[in-house]
Amino acid sequence: MSNPILIAVPPHLVQAVAELIANDGAVVAPPTSAELVHGWTEETLRAHYRDSSEKMRAFLVLLAENADTEVNSPEAAKAIGYPDWNSIAGMLGAAGRRAKNHFDREHGPWNSRWGSDDQVRLKMPSAAAAIVLDEAAKQGDR
Repeated sequence: MSNPILIAVPPHLVQAVAELIANDGAVVAPPTSAELVHGWTEETLRAHYRDSSEKMRAFLVLLAENADTEVNSPEAAKAIGYPDWNSIAGMLGAAGRRAKNHFDREHGPWNSRWGSDDQVRLKMPSAAAAIVLDEAAKQGDR
């Protein structure tokens, strides 16, 4: 190792200089698109929203309006005008196949888990939710 040299670095460049030093001088390109959830990016999430049915758009907006909060399956069904969770399950099955076939995603742009009451809990991260709400506004859905 050579002798270190002290230099003054403007505060707004300290992180970039530290990363350059940590990478031994190699410039690391920033990611071209940030992953939001399960591999979804802003571009793919916007396309998914635009290509979705009216009910699926309503479902995405519902999760987005409740960002970072779990919504249970009966609440979701009622909020978008379905009589029960079984109707949403069919819609989500079709959406899952489309996500896989068109966007190479294994899951929708939300997290899900089973609750102790045997109801599915769905939650969209706030970063994804902001994009859904913005795209919904652009499409005239809000």
